[in-house]
Amino acid sequence: MSKEKKSVFSMTVTNLASNAFFMAPFEHMSHLDLHTLTSVIIKAKSERDIVVILESLPSVRSFYSTFADVGKKINDLGEKKRLICLKVIAIGQEDVLKQYDFSKENSEISAFFDAMQCVEDFYSAIGGIVGYQRLALDLMSSSAEPEPSLELMQPESIDIRKEKAGLFFALEGLKHLNEFAMLYPVGGAADRFGLVDEKTKKPLPLAKLIFLRKTLLEHLVSDVIAKEYLYFKCFNKAALVPMGLMTSDEKSNHEHIVSMLEDKKYFGRPKELFHLFKQPRVPLFDLDGNWLCDDLGLILKPGGHGMIWQLAQDLGFFDSVKKQKKKNILVRQINNPASSIDYGLLAFIGAGIKEKKHFGFASCPRVIGSKEGMDVVKVLAEDKKAPSFTYTLTNIEYTEFKKCGLQDIENSPDSGMSAFPSNTNILFARIEALEKVLNKGVFPGPILNFKGGKSARIELMMQNIADSLGDSFDKPLEPEDLSCLNTYLTYNERKKTISVTKNKWSPGEKLDETPAGALFDHLGLMKTLLMRCDIKTPALDKDDYLKNGPSFCFFYHPAIGPFFSVIAQKIHGGVLSEGSFLNLNIAEVDVKNLDLEGALVVQAKNPTGFDGKKHTHLSGKCTLRNVTIRNKGQKRGPPFKAVMQAAIEGEALEIEIEGYGEFIAEDITFTGPQKIEVPSGVCIRAVQDGAYVKLEKSPIKSPTWIWQYHLEQGEISLGKKLIP
Repeated sequence: MSKEKKSVFSMTVTNLASNAFFMAPFEHMSHLDLHTLTSVIIKAKSERDIVVILESLPSVRSFYSTFADVGKKINDLGEKKRLICLKVIAIGQEDVLKQYDFSKENSEISAFFDAMQCVEDFYSAIGGIVGYQRLALDLMSSSAEPEPSLELMQPESIDIRKEKAGLFFALEGLKHLNEFAMLYPVGGAADRFGLVDEKTKKPLPLAKLIFLRKTLLEHLVSDVIAKEYLYFKCFNKAALVPMGLMTSDEKSNHEHIVSMLEDKKYFGRPKELFHLFKQPRVPLFDLDGNWLCDDLGLILKPGGHGMIWQLAQDLGFFDSVKKQKKKNILVRQINNPASSIDYGLLAFIGAGIKEKKHFGFASCPRVIGSKEGMDVVKVLAEDKKAPSFTYTLTNIEYTEFKKCGLQDIENSPDSGMSAFPSNTNILFARIEALEKVLNKGVFPGPILNFKGGKSARIELMMQNIADSLGDSFDKPLEPEDLSCLNTYLTYNERKKTISVTKNKWSPGEKLDETPAGALFDHLGLMKTLLMRCDIKTPALDKDDYLKNGPSFCFFYHPAIGPFFSVIAQKIHGGVLSEGSFLNLNIAEVDVKNLDLEGALVVQAKNPTGFDGKKHTHLSGKCTLRNVTIRNKGQKRGPPFKAVMQAAIEGEALEIEIEGYGEFIAEDITFTGPQKIEVPSGVCIRAVQDGAYVKLEKSPIKSPTWIWQYHLEQGEISLGKKLIP
């Protein structure tokens, strides 16, 4: 750029508008010129100054001259809306404006301006709408070009696969649970899934998918409740964890999430624990960078879960949780229910706390060819006045492998596993460290998400906030020295870390990344758990599963554990016959030698005795010892049916416990379908009376027993305490 053009940036915006030098960079608008325009916009002192700049552009003047009627309508709009229109014209997308009749207000016009204002606000650090378009064109021009040679290193990992090591870190995480908030992106488009309402046929967000008899949203909340309850049982103190939910307008996602929370009365939790904010939608564009429209106007899609950090800061989530003395954030996605199994999540955050890290990735082995990113350490060497070596533990998305020169090769011959670990989008972050980089204005991991190869949008990747958290040294590090970085990675079993529900499954198709596949993975874990509980289960074979459905089902409320080592102390001995269905939606159970042929559902209405402020011992309780159950149960059927059912079909023994009611059955056989309702403050004991079962009721003023949790040598041991 000439000295004359450079001098433009030292002038005042007002002078720019009338200075001849100002016109030169914009006479032939291209994506290179957008860099100049964004620089000028960023330096402007007010929105009025930006309007003056934009009105001086040849492209804007030409538009007003050619389409005077549209221009007049735009001029009659309010200042903010007019500014949006001017920016849209300035970036060469004036055809979009021709889709709307600005002389009258309607839902399409309101949606357009709302969406554009969100883009303008979110990308304000780089010039708003103009900066978004500049970034899009830059990404398109560089998408086919490989990045300069990168040095990539295998991350140093904290191995939590073995239970002893895992529980060591998990208990550390549990001790600090009261310092955590959760952050969940729940507003994705989920286009590949195609979930629709059976009655209205309207699209639904993935949060409403029924999986293991609960919506995916309820699984997130249940997991938090389980961890809070474990904290209460171990330390006899309350820890309430606030949850940030990033929704979107896509498929009425935000309205559905709000409706679910209200219908469920916020799952019995204080409403103020839920913080909702919307993920902005961004324009979809063709391969030439032109924004796309349909009959309703501009086509918009969510701008990526990487928006979550800036929104959490700008919309007050971080400030809110800091007032509650929360220092750390755990992030996970809604489509990966497997990640809450056993001790993995608590071990992950415990490792971050123990090692005093700023940011972390929960990882596991990655299957060759899977649509998952890889966690790597990037090394950038700079030689200025003094040598500097920056090491960044981050993610490379699978769509970017070629560009980064990263090959999807095996870690060893015939292993089927990648050389680098999988990115699972389970993240740990210290709020203080996040705010330092967010205050500088970062847009993590922008990539082009192509839809059908013909259109794209910019998506930000939340895991790539780590790109801004690198550590610099004056000399190179050896691989064994990478543990000194402020970022870290845990390495767990794949089956306990990732099994996602991204795609709809149909018979004959692969199970990978489908609810049916996630159910099969879940049953594999349940078989492992039940073996530990010394409970015999039917064989679990994939071919049989695909043809006939699950050979058995075992679902439970995570507050029953969530650690397998805790569950195995509450449930021990017995057998589940072919096709049996066991659902324990309860935390306090004492089950020994259960012989189940059919279906058993135990439902505690208040599994953790939550009183609106804290968890208590006033929870539903169930004791089953030497109990035999015989009913027709649930017929085996297609895997998708077993996943999607919200209620059991067929015969079952159902035990429903209100409040702190208790149910006791010992040395007894239940035959056929039966529903037993236990009121709060009542103990019902089932007694064998010949061929029949008699129910004896007695009032109780408080629980007659509780499980006591003891921390001993890095483990949790349970003892049953009887209360007279």
